[in-house]
Amino acid sequence: MSSNGKLDVLISTYGVEGLQRVTKMNLPQVEGVRYVVSLQNPENKLIEIPELLTRPDVLISIINSKGLSKNRNNAISLSEADVCLIADDDLQYTEQQLLAVLETFRSQPNVDVAMFKYDGDNKLYPDKVVNLSEGMPKNYYPSSVEIAFRRSSLLAKGIKFNENFGINARYGCCEDPLFLHDCIDAGLNCVFFPITITTHNGVSTGNRPMMRPDLPEAHGAYIRRVYGFSGILRVPLFAWRNHRTGRLRFWWGLRYLLKGFLANPASR
Repeated sequence: MSSNGKLDVLISTYGVEGLQRVTKMNLPQVEGVRYVVSLQNPENKLIEIPELLTRPDVLISIINSKGLSKNRNNAISLSEADVCLIADDDLQYTEQQLLAVLETFRSQPNVDVAMFKYDGDNKLYPDKVVNLSEGMPKNYYPSSVEIAFRRSSLLAKGIKFNENFGINARYGCCEDPLFLHDCIDAGLNCVFFPITITTHNGVSTGNRPMMRPDLPEAHGAYIRRVYGFSGILRVPLFAWRNHRTGRLRFWWGLRYLLKGFLANPASR
């Protein structure tokens, strides 16, 4: 595991198929960069590590749990670098992009959490640097693969991904904005930089139609977690806005939004 401890790219994946997707990422070898692959294998299948991943700059950890947030937390626990970058198993990186992440933290010593851009989903971003600790830009929402942070900052505040949220958890999404909310709530300096750091081909989870009940439930639970009971008026507004974009059937979605909101998942 050769790395100068500068940047760990934390890749979460699931099963044999997920590990094969990691091989297709063609991870660039960059001085000071290590790839930590957290592989969930709850079925205890026999897993053979592909030769392409038997590299000194790749660490693979196989765990038996389910839940994307548990997977991300396992990867964070294995990190030894100054800076961590959250990743999935279907991204493409260049050496220049990874070095841009490191340069951002080198040149911005007061930044604890940096949010970046990715290509491939027609996502709208602010066109300038924004201090997210002072408020979120209109129509902006965070995605996990845009998140990088100083490991020491998270350790000092005890911040992790909320394991009630994310794929294969009680609530099927919203772990990304909740993670950022917890960072801001803990007083960390969180800043958006209009720098593209990776490519993701295909539609992200945040733009897909919400067809399963656990997805609107997750948004309802997230609203309650962030805004408290006074956020109740945001629930029908969220349902209406997403109904207009075709992502959600209004009355069906409102039902499960309210279910998640009333569950009140207060703990981290």
